[in-house]
Amino acid sequence: MKARRAIVTGASDGIGLAISERLAEDGWEVVGVARRFGARPVAPFARTVSCDLSRIDGLESLARTLAAEESAAEAVVQCAGIGRFAPLESLSVDHIRQVVDLDLVAPMIVARAFVPGFKTRRRGDLVFIGSEASHAAGPRGTAYCAAKFGLRGFVQSLRIECAARGVRVSLVNPGMTDTGFYKGQGFAPGADEAQHLRATDTADAVSMVLSAPPGTVFDEINLSPLNRVIDFSQGKRD
Repeated sequence: MKARRAIVTGASDGIGLAISERLAEDGWEVVGVARRFGARPVAPFARTVSCDLSRIDGLESLARTLAAEESAAEAVVQCAGIGRFAPLESLSVDHIRQVVDLDLVAPMIVARAFVPGFKTRRRGDLVFIGSEASHAAGPRGTAYCAAKFGLRGFVQSLRIECAARGVRVSLVNPGMTDTGFYKGQGFAPGADEAQHLRATDTADAVSMVLSAPPGTVFDEINLSPLNRVIDFSQGKRD
């Protein structure tokens, strides 16, 4: 039987790489999309596409090309994202645009390119990686929370639009995860294993979403560490 094909954005490291590795283990052919892949071996990818999804001006054309080239893809998992955490007055307009463009606008544009084909074939999965910040705002997170709240609303609406055409839309919201996401932010999740998630936890959730029976949709999955601890002393660790 021919392997199913999945597109994963933000696939070069962190949660995106963990999802790519898990899907490859599950038998998927994974097309990884990220700004750069460096010297990383080809595995677990069947193909890699290097692009900056935050460059919105050229993204529509790129997304349509990718959808045409990967017309047999059965899943698109969108993990690419960025966080900038500071009081609003300390964020430049460019910082705000960067967060909102990559965390909200880009996923919408990429999904828009794949939805018509999924609807025509009456199957396909669109999975978005959100954040616990889509449920509860916090200080210094104005741009990030705005983008993640917006992503959650977009996914809920898209799920309704797509259901009658056999297309499943899901959102996975991880809490603080032990990845490089927090490097340079001034804070990080607690170091104890009960104080942070692992990237593989979100990968497991995505695997479950994609392996569910066709008529079953995980609308939204919220993941969090057993104990939520923010460590301000380790925020600059690699």
